[in-house]
Amino acid sequence: RAVIGACEMLIALRMHAALAGYATLTPTISVGYSHKFDGISRELTGSDEWFHDLRMMRLDAEHRPVLVEAIWKNWLNRGSQSSALEQRLQGLCEEFGPGINRIQELHSKPP
Repeated sequence: RAVIGACEMLIALRMHAALAGYATLTPTISVGYSHKFDGISRELTGSDEWFHDLRMMRLDAEHRPVLVEAIWKNWLNRGSQSSALEQRLQGLCEEFGPGINRIQELHSKPP
């Protein structure tokens, strides 16, 4: 996580790498092939712009510029994604924090 947190932007092909990027508020482009990856990316970023679905792309020479252009656009907007991600994660913590705290409390009590 320390290495990822020191990056200006992360291009993640694996879901757990992307999660480390989100956790460190590193602007993260998720390039994936799974509905799980897509859902997590959209939920955490609140946007479609930071997930690129390989199932929907052809990566031959004709279509490669589309992915490169999308990554370049993300690079130019990385500062806004970092602040948006921070706000989004803060909101999720406020929404789900009490429930998580209650689960931890129940789990730590002896049977």
